[in-house]
Amino acid sequence: MIFAKEQPLKTAYVLPIVVLWLVVFVAYNNIVSAGFVGDDLTVVVGNDSIKSIRSVLEMFYKSYWKDRPELGLYRPVTAFTYAINYFVGGLNPSVYHLFNLLLHAVNTTLFYLLSLQCTQKVKLAFAASLL
Repeated sequence: MIFAKEQPLKTAYVLPIVVLWLVVFVAYNNIVSAGFVGDDLTVVVGNDSIKSIRSVLEMFYKSYWKDRPELGLYRPVTAFTYAINYFVGGLNPSVYHLFNLLLHAVNTTLFYLLSLQCTQKVKLAFAASLL
């Protein structure tokens, strides 16, 4: 249905996506003006590997917590997004929060499209995506 060849996008499919994005932004827009908290101080502010393009490769073979490698956490994609955020806005927390807000909206859209594909019901896919 949604991925069929040559099928034009219908308002019935696009409107829920627009509403979902609005809901995400209304619900979480206050985070954009917030500062760094908790582990952000260690994994973002105190993380020198996100501040150098030469360190990007390290993210794919070193521990997420540089000061606690024995924990064995491996999160290269998360660390890589921190590097992108740093490249775009330095240590401006608004950049990091806005990126996460956009990521949440994209994931909500992908979940909606997957639900729509599985159920073939716009209202059900929309309701599930609101959760």
